[in-house]
Amino acid sequence: MGTIGDVLPTGSSGPQQARERRRKRYPDSISALSLGEHLKISGSISPTRLLDALEGPGAPQLVIDLSGASWVQPVGLVGIAAIAESARREERQVMFLTPTDGNVANYVSRMRLGLAFDSLHVQHSIRPVRETDLSGDLLELTKVEGEFGGEQVANLVFERLERMGAKSSLAESLHASICEVVGNMHFHSGAEGGWVAAQTTHNGQKITFAIADSGLGLQASLRNNPQLTVTDDTNALQLAVAENISATGERGRGQGLPEVIRSSTGLNGSVHIASGTARAVHRSQNTATGFQSFAFPGTIIQVEL
Repeated sequence: MGTIGDVLPTGSSGPQQARERRRKRYPDSISALSLGEHLKISGSISPTRLLDALEGPGAPQLVIDLSGASWVQPVGLVGIAAIAESARREERQVMFLTPTDGNVANYVSRMRLGLAFDSLHVQHSIRPVRETDLSGDLLELTKVEGEFGGEQVANLVFERLERMGAKSSLAESLHASICEVVGNMHFHSGAEGGWVAAQTTHNGQKITFAIADSGLGLQASLRNNPQLTVTDDTNALQLAVAENISATGERGRGQGLPEVIRSSTGLNGSVHIASGTARAVHRSQNTATGFQSFAFPGTIIQVEL
């Protein structure tokens, strides 16, 4: 078990009540729903860079500043959407600063970040771009919910893996586990669905997809199971990736996330997961864990294959 740098709970009724619940849950830290005024992320927005940029305490207005971004991985798209969603749930104003690099600005527009912001009533200046059909190469930032919410991203990943000559049994297992993770998102997170995005790179030889929600987080979700003792976010993340452990305690549940990891690492990929103040990176040879002072609002996953 290794360690990595330092990682993102929660939403509810009124903003004041939500803040008070988080203070009780995280007496020594502040969750991402209490992000600082200025969330600035520069360079290539990877899981580590997104999570390390989190700040606190909260303010009436949140500025998400991507003016210095040189690239945005799928985790950046779903993570920013979840952060904005959680802030808006608290009735905070959110403003987005567009990348100054024209190619990056066009990319986040093509990936429909602007449309996501419109649905959340976030102030932004992302200009629409002309779209061509790239459904075989990417999945734009999409709000998903319900039992079949994960099918689109799962189908894209499966089709790309087939073209790459991946082992069919692992590709099929990954498809099923993606559908399970996304399909159960509403139940486990308490949020109204979540966000997904995917992108192929390296001439179609690599695919990266990400999933995020702005809900309870793994710790609060697993505490719904009276058979479990969940001590903190790190412990919750360890439990969440173990087979047959779930918030319900029902036999046969709790297979989705462990299977995503098993299938992805079996394909020589990596899985980044963060929830609350804990995070981990799973690879075929090792798992590295870490934490940070400020929590992500819900749970976020990125898989690179």
